[in-house]
Amino acid sequence: MESVIKLLPEFLANQIAAGEVVQRPESVVKELVENAIDAEASSIAVIVQQAGKTLIHVIDNGKGMSTDDLPMALKRHATSKISTVADLHKIITLGFRGEALASIAAVANVEIRTKQNEDSVGYRMLSEPLKSEVIEPFQCDKGTQIIVKNLFYNVPARKKFLRSDLTEFRHLSETMVKFALAHPNIRFTFSDNKTVIFDVKQQTLTERIRSISGAVIADNLHEVQHEKDGIKISGYVGSPSTAGHMRGNQYLFLNNRSIVSRSLGFAISQIYEPYIEKNSYPFYLINITVNPETVDVNVHPQKHEVKFDNERAMFSILQEATLKALNTAHAIPDLQQHQAIAQQPFSPYGTDKQMVNRVTGEIISSQSNNTTRYQQNDYKQQSFNNQTDNQQTTRNFTPNDLTAYEALFGKNEQTVTTTHSLFQNEEQSHDVWQIHNSYIVHQTQNGLHIIDQYNAHLRLLYDDIMENSAETGSSQELLFTVSIPLTSSELYITQESEQEIKNLGFQFTLQEQTLILTGVPYTVQSGDEENSLKKLLASLSEDISVAELDKKRRIALAFARSNAVRSGKKLTKEEMNSIVHNIERLGNNPISPTGKPIFISLTLEDLLRTFRT
Repeated sequence: MESVIKLLPEFLANQIAAGEVVQRPESVVKELVENAIDAEASSIAVIVQQAGKTLIHVIDNGKGMSTDDLPMALKRHATSKISTVADLHKIITLGFRGEALASIAAVANVEIRTKQNEDSVGYRMLSEPLKSEVIEPFQCDKGTQIIVKNLFYNVPARKKFLRSDLTEFRHLSETMVKFALAHPNIRFTFSDNKTVIFDVKQQTLTERIRSISGAVIADNLHEVQHEKDGIKISGYVGSPSTAGHMRGNQYLFLNNRSIVSRSLGFAISQIYEPYIEKNSYPFYLINITVNPETVDVNVHPQKHEVKFDNERAMFSILQEATLKALNTAHAIPDLQQHQAIAQQPFSPYGTDKQMVNRVTGEIISSQSNNTTRYQQNDYKQQSFNNQTDNQQTTRNFTPNDLTAYEALFGKNEQTVTTTHSLFQNEEQSHDVWQIHNSYIVHQTQNGLHIIDQYNAHLRLLYDDIMENSAETGSSQELLFTVSIPLTSSELYITQESEQEIKNLGFQFTLQEQTLILTGVPYTVQSGDEENSLKKLLASLSEDISVAELDKKRRIALAFARSNAVRSGKKLTKEEMNSIVHNIERLGNNPISPTGKPIFISLTLEDLLRTFRT
């Protein structure tokens, strides 16, 4: 009987491996730059065309390869970085499996130019899938150049799944920024066609952060230096005030290798949570140095994820390091971290760096190790926190506040100043109200509507933009211009969608990596100009699920997403009524631009059927 199990041809095996190792142009750049770093290059240049789909050119001044090395470079599992099982358990290089070049050569045309320092002439190898390689002498500089053309041209099914140039370039840019920040001792040049995205020379880490992330972040950094149980944590964290709307300013490295870890990212973000707005992200650049034998870097095809021997200990040490850095710099209140306090929002109390729990009345003082009870005759002085805006404001007690206080501490006979009711007309107060700061309940003639405030506002903003974005008068001129530094990714997004962003009402000019803002849409409030534009660019940087939308609709959706009221935002009665009245004109079953329902209806019959039958 004929055997049904056969050995795959090498080319087919390489194409299968390419499906794991090479997912998009960013994967190619990542593998080639890692090889350049392992070759001890002090200067690396990356040039791409059409977001890497048609051309990727990586140039380094590393050790180069000999003429004997070239034929082996494209062989699968051929590598100079490991030779024994022991080497596999203590990997210190970025590349090690010997799959990258073989996988790339299986799905693209590849040219390698290389020269070692001691050679008088270099060599060039040309490779095309299913053809023999050609090696010939070639005049070139010391180091290695690898040119990858027409990625996935012979695998149309894979090419079809590549995203837009904007999305693919965003992945490329993020990876190059991570390399630049992880290796400040190397010069990195990154170019898109003839446009230089960034060119950073050898410098210190703080100088590199300034070059990549801008002066605002660089001027608000706090050094992290912490070592415990053989684990060293180093790098920088930003002040809470620098938290932005993009996750892009968060970098986590393990032995100078960029990694993705939701748990370790949460460990850092949890420290910031009480001090920053909801849905904002603090800056951090953390390098974790551990014994290579205590971590497995080979659990992910692209080597993004790693596995620690003891991730719980790593989580705890990372939090200790972050807290220590912020406390040392007095960037957050220096509270007693080990006191038993309730898990509730806190407000400032008194003038001696005290915080009071609004629910239990517990006072936590940085000057004392004792937790004292909230005194009954002090309640008129309490400052309440407006949870919706995460801003601390002072106001008097309302009757509801007094009732809650008296339930905890007993009734006080002193005269108390109260505020007027939120609704002047008590009959109207039952027509519309908000629950959990996320849903608007609107009483109708036959029942009620429960409106999702985010989906509703998203639809209203989107419709308004689509109807009015091209009209004159939709932009208000600024009295003073606003200079906004852009990251490389933000600059690319702005350049690609410049006219559509201007049609929204943003008026600006670009000067290198700085945007000079002269006008904004009429919906943008004074003082919020930079924040509004940054949120728009952050929204555009995300992978939008409705990628088939034309550019105008995509920009409109991004702007609506970045400005719609979020869940958790407390609305005034006027804001709720405005949303309700505008939603009513959309018909019985309106949906958001992303296809989500805007409200649900409950009739009196529905309620009777639920409670009376």
